[in-house]
Amino acid sequence: MPLRYKAYYSWLSVIITLAVNVFGLLYCYVRVHNILFPRPTVTITSGYYLLTILMVIFLGLCFLVHPRNYLVNDDNIIINRFIFQRTIAIKNVSEVKVVYYPELDITFRLFGSGGFWGFWGFFQSGKYGVVRMNATNLEQMVILRTNNNKKYVISPDKASEFVDNVKARIQHNE
Repeated sequence: MPLRYKAYYSWLSVIITLAVNVFGLLYCYVRVHNILFPRPTVTITSGYYLLTILMVIFLGLCFLVHPRNYLVNDDNIIINRFIFQRTIAIKNVSEVKVVYYPELDITFRLFGSGGFWGFWGFFQSGKYGVVRMNATNLEQMVILRTNNNKKYVISPDKASEFVDNVKARIQHNE
């Protein structure tokens, strides 16, 4: 039976997510209102439509790819998202440990979100190199290193318990 670990959001992520969603939805509302009820002082161009459509796509995609929870079964660690679910085979995990945000020494974001629906994407770490982050809370994170040197950073609730469960499954599979 798979163990499910929740992906709780930090206050920073909640504030960023709320602010961007409110701004984005307000932006779309004003744009759509101007399209449906045109005023002579507002010139609507094709760029107007394009920016509105891109904003809706951006908000929707970010929601769909944010980490929802993490599952651990005998064979895999699964990062659950609405789309693009990521599966990491336990047999490929060479290291798993609790890590704290300052220890990661994130120097910059290569591609991804720095708080909007969590912290996900590719980040450059001074200590670990490029890491694939799928975290929602910077206070309790786990780093998984695979045999091919890919590094994943996730933030399950009960991070220590998560690490112990994964280590037990690694030993069981050896």
